[in-house]
Amino acid sequence: MQYRIELTNQAGRDLKKIRRGDRANFERIVGALQSLARNPFPTGCVRLTGHNDFRIRVGGFRIIYSVDQDVVIIEVLRIAPRGEVYRGF
Repeated sequence: MQYRIELTNQAGRDLKKIRRGDRANFERIVGALQSLARNPFPTGCVRLTGHNDFRIRVGGFRIIYSVDQDVVIIEVLRIAPRGEVYRGF
């Protein structure tokens, strides 16, 4: 079963910023998002404490996302370097 990936406004801005500044990591992140569509709980994903959200690591970046299994959607909340991704979360 293939999940549909949806980016929040913040995640979309994060991805555009990465694409402009770090093309290699941008490609890795896009690959990870495509992989999430096939398997929303890959090896290494961690459930965030106190939230129903998950994170995966892609190099020095983290992708924070939630999964709605009823409607088969993954909502990507943030994509940012480790030091920034949890601010204001």
